[in-house]
Amino acid sequence: MVLLPIITSQSFADSILIEFDKPEYQTGDSMMVSGHLLDFRMPVIALSLYDPDGKILSANNVIIDSNGTFSKIISLDSPFYDKSGEYTVKLNYGKITQNEFFTITGNNSEPEIISESITPEIISLITDKNQYYDNDFVMITGIVSTIDSPNVLIGVYDPFGTPTGFYFGQIDSDLKFSANFLVKSGINFKTYGTYSIKAHYGETEKITNFDFPKESDTKTDLENKSIIKNNDESKTTAEKNNSDIKSPEIITDQNKKSLDTKIKKYDNLSVEDLELGKLLNQINLECDQSNLVDTISYYDGMGPALYRLCKFDQSLIIFDDSLIKDPNNVEIITNKGSALGKLGYIS
Repeated sequence: MVLLPIITSQSFADSILIEFDKPEYQTGDSMMVSGHLLDFRMPVIALSLYDPDGKILSANNVIIDSNGTFSKIISLDSPFYDKSGEYTVKLNYGKITQNEFFTITGNNSEPEIISESITPEIISLITDKNQYYDNDFVMITGIVSTIDSPNVLIGVYDPFGTPTGFYFGQIDSDLKFSANFLVKSGINFKTYGTYSIKAHYGETEKITNFDFPKESDTKTDLENKSIIKNNDESKTTAEKNNSDIKSPEIITDQNKKSLDTKIKKYDNLSVEDLELGKLLNQINLECDQSNLVDTISYYDGMGPALYRLCKFDQSLIIFDDSLIKDPNNVEIITNKGSALGKLGYIS
């Protein structure tokens, strides 16, 4: 019997040690990337994958343990990893950027059955509740028609249309995706009222809504329902006893609506758009370690959303594509300059 050593691919850099579990892979395999940081400071490292043509396939934030080690299992599924060749793993940690490489030599999955083309779109988008309060978790779920890219971009907007957060919902094999976030009154939820969720996938967008009411609104609603219930019970008792006693007046839906309108007051945001953008980055993400001033323009679009998630290289691609269509757009030019600054091209 001949014993063969286990072959692993390991790359040594100044600060990050990276190891793959195999020397090469096939489409359909699972790949484990492990690493160790010699200079451990921040608890998260950014890990992105690119195909042999340089097209981004996925972007991940990987948690680093207290010993400075991390690992990530990535499924090399079709159709994203069908092409044979050298793939790139890009690591970003603070000011350190490091590229590692792995090879896919063939297809290990069953032959793909050619079917009629399906337009990628969001079929459904729902939340687990209609109302949320401080310290609640909002759970968003949905279904897409087919897999075009591995993630759905989800934006949350306050009653005035101002973005309060962006999230990625990863699509599973059943075409379902989900995302969740914590409601913090006065932080990411500054205004009471109806919030909207916009999910972007392919060329489509789907919207759903939920309410963030004051606690006093709920208390008043419960009291009004209790009054109505008591009045109904009094009326029933009177009818059974054939009494001529007039039942107490029941609060009607119209009166109840008027009462709710008097109680609810919406507080407008007092922070300017630019300052709000910087504040949201610090509160929701805390991923940008740069000292450069954030001059991004937060209009509704994929570029600013990726920028807010500190995926500056991906947002730069979106800004370049947008400038081809609209080369004189000042907002897009400004956003591209900000992205270049975050990537270190402008000092």
